[in-house]
Amino acid sequence: MTNVFGIVKTFKYGKGPLILNEDIANVLEYYFSGGRMGVYAEEQSTAWFPGAIVIAEDGSEFSYIRRPAHVDASNVDTKNYVGMLLKDCQKRSGKECYLFASGYKILWDNGSDKKRRKLKRKEIRAGKTKAILQELGFYNPAYSQSSSNLSASKQENSKSTNDQDSKKIFVSGERAMAIQWEGYKDLIVGNINFKVSENVGAFKLRLPKNDGICNGTYALSESKGTWSIMCDNKMSASGTLQWNSSDDSVTGSGKDTNNKSVKFTASGIN
Repeated sequence: MTNVFGIVKTFKYGKGPLILNEDIANVLEYYFSGGRMGVYAEEQSTAWFPGAIVIAEDGSEFSYIRRPAHVDASNVDTKNYVGMLLKDCQKRSGKECYLFASGYKILWDNGSDKKRRKLKRKEIRAGKTKAILQELGFYNPAYSQSSSNLSASKQENSKSTNDQDSKKIFVSGERAMAIQWEGYKDLIVGNINFKVSENVGAFKLRLPKNDGICNGTYALSESKGTWSIMCDNKMSASGTLQWNSSDDSVTGSGKDTNNKSVKFTASGIN
């Protein structure tokens, strides 16, 4: 976490669904607020603003730079700090990392409202950063996978002694699915493949009329959760879902980027 400012050059920003856990959401609140807001808030000896932050493709790691409040225009540091951040993030996560935000603007395109992805300082000061991240589909409080954070807290005692706490709610496998997507005249039906890890998973489906493949992610807490999806034809949508324990089926609803309704039902696994 470099306390220097460099010119943010053109780097590939993240694209597609990304659901962040509590730790990373707290880091983002710290980053956007210049260290003044959230659980990691602390008194700052020197004022600074958000510079740039990169995040691993699975949301497991991050790295960022700060921009000092006062910069001498005659002595601007032009080192490739974003490239250094990407290298650091990739080394620690073992995953590809991408530019998530530059300054107050979230560059990661998950299909959400582009204008809304530019955070306002008054909302940050009001403590609304995490709520905005949740609104945009980047953050789900139910997603509690451990990750790096600013406090180096101990993880060895975090494992639950209750077997039910660690039970995976949403079983991996292939399911039949029916989707009502406003704008499509016919019901979209077919099979969908799910992969699950600690109640957070990914899924893939094919749209009719050769409209392409859609990739999505979801996160569950007990019986409720959130989902987001992005398709090859640049269509995307997000919303909430409900897991039904009686038959292991799932229902969901939400909106796409054109504010059109999306509803689906996934059958249970026998």
